[in-house]
Amino acid sequence: MIYLSRADVERLLDVKTAIDRMRDAFVAIAEDKVQLSKRTLILLADRAGFFGSMLIPASGFGSAAKVMTNLSRQSRCGARVASGIHPVVRGRTRRGRCAD
Repeated sequence: MIYLSRADVERLLDVKTAIDRMRDAFVAIAEDKVQLSKRTLILLADRAGFFGSMLIPASGFGSAAKVMTNLSRQSRCGARVASGIHPVVRGRTRRGRCAD
C-alpha cells in the first residue's frame, strides 16, 4: 500500500490529468464497465475509530478493494487515517505493509 499526502497528490497529478481521469471514470461507469458497490462501515467497539471497505469490480481495469481505517490515536505507521486501493489477483488481495 502506498500512503500519499495531499501535497504528494498535488505534486504528482496536475489538474488537467485529474479531470481527464475523472472523465474516463464516468464514461466507464456509463458503459457498465465498473460496478459501484455500497460502502461498508463498521464502528470499532470502543468507538475509537472505524473500518470501511468497498469492492470495485471493473471490467478491463482489474478489480480492487478500497479499504479505509480511522483510529483516534496514531498508528505505528504514523497515520490516523489510512486509505488504499488493493488490486485483487486471482481472488486474493496484495497486501501492503507500513515500514516500522
